[in-house]
Amino acid sequence: LTFWAKADTINVKQHNVNWGSTSSSNAFGFWIDSSNDIHFYGHGGSYDYDTGIDLDKKWHHWTVTYNGNIVRTYIDGEETPNSGISRSLTTTSSALHIGERMDNRHYWHGKIDDVRIYPYALDQSQVKKVKNGGAVSVG
Repeated sequence: LTFWAKADTINVKQHNVNWGSTSSSNAFGFWIDSSNDIHFYGHGGSYDYDTGIDLDKKWHHWTVTYNGNIVRTYIDGEETPNSGISRSLTTTSSALHIGERMDNRHYWHGKIDDVRIYPYALDQSQVKKVKNGGAVSVG
């Protein structure tokens, strides 16, 4: 999952792009807490984690990948400090939610552009290529 986003408002709990449902371990995306900490969103305390990056009001390229075992998060093509976390997630047959959490709460206060879903986990070179406007091929 990759996308561009720019926050217009900070210091408020909000979600930008999430894929999944509101059942624990059935979500995939990002959320921001009221202290501006950017978190991976797996829906459930033991599934979420703080990426080690803080939100600001600039455009950023956001990426989260999952290879069936490891979740990796990237901001602007760089892996976040707390990335590479082992999780067991259910990521099939899910809906994409842009600008909100799956239960219509915690709306995104800003802009979102160029949302992409890939059928496999991108590696860091592919994440950087997408961020810089390139295309990646399946497989």
